[in-house]
Amino acid sequence: MFYYETFLKIYLNLNVIIMKQLVDIETWERKNHFKFFASFFNPNFSVTTDVECGNAKENAKSKGHSFFIYYLYAILRAANEIKELRYRMENEKVVLYDRLGLETPVKTGDNWMDFMSQHFSKKRRST
Repeated sequence: MFYYETFLKIYLNLNVIIMKQLVDIETWERKNHFKFFASFFNPNFSVTTDVECGNAKENAKSKGHSFFIYYLYAILRAANEIKELRYRMENEKVVLYDRLGLETPVKTGDNWMDFMSQHFSKKRRST
């Protein structure tokens, strides 16, 4: 179970230990895909799509929450539920993270931009 309200209260105050495990490429079910794409100069891809957020925006507003934080939580929740999105390359090895975080630009009070790091936790915390 995921708890948005708790996430909202602690989103800047997390002490997170990110765990990862090394993937044995020789026994990995994605071995052939990995070997094919590993030879590419930049083996990445992007997907862009429109997402209807009207209900989420109204829900956040009705609770007095920031829509920005609300959708960051939704993005992290969705990404963390998909195992394939938690794989990373590190020093030419494949690792699987137990959970993902994100970094995003945020506007500061002086009309400047800064970066915010956001970790994800699906455990309920008391505040």
